[in-house]
Amino acid sequence: MKKSYKKQLLSALVLSGVIIFSGNGFAAPSFPMEAKLKQCEMAFKKAHSGKLTVAEAAKARIEHMKLVKELLENLNKRNADVDVSTGESLTQKEIVDNFRVMGRLLEMLAIEHQAPEAQWDYAY
Repeated sequence: MKKSYKKQLLSALVLSGVIIFSGNGFAAPSFPMEAKLKQCEMAFKKAHSGKLTVAEAAKARIEHMKLVKELLENLNKRNADVDVSTGESLTQKEIVDNFRVMGRLLEMLAIEHQAPEAQWDYAY
C-alpha cells in the first residue's frame, strides 16, 4: 500500500510540475496592459496638470503618445491574430481590456482636443 501511495504522490507531483511550468514558464509573456494603461494615464495627467514648464509638459505629452501607441499596437496585433475561421475568439478579459483601453483613450483624446470655450452659432 505504501509503494502505491508513493507512486501516486510522485505522479501527482510530476503532473503538477508539468502543468505549472507549461502554463507559466513556457508561455509568451503577456503584455502588461494594466501597468501600461496606468502609466499612460499618469503621463496624461502630468502633461495637463498646469504645474510644468512648457518643455516638461511637452515631454510628458510625448511620453503619453508613446504609451498610447504601444497600447493600441498591442490591442490591434492581438485582435488581428484571432483566426475566426478556426473558431478562435478573444477571451472575456481581452474583450473587457479592449473596451477599457479604448474608452480611456477616447476620453483622453476628447480632453486633449476640446475647444477652449464653447462657441454657439444659435441665433437668439
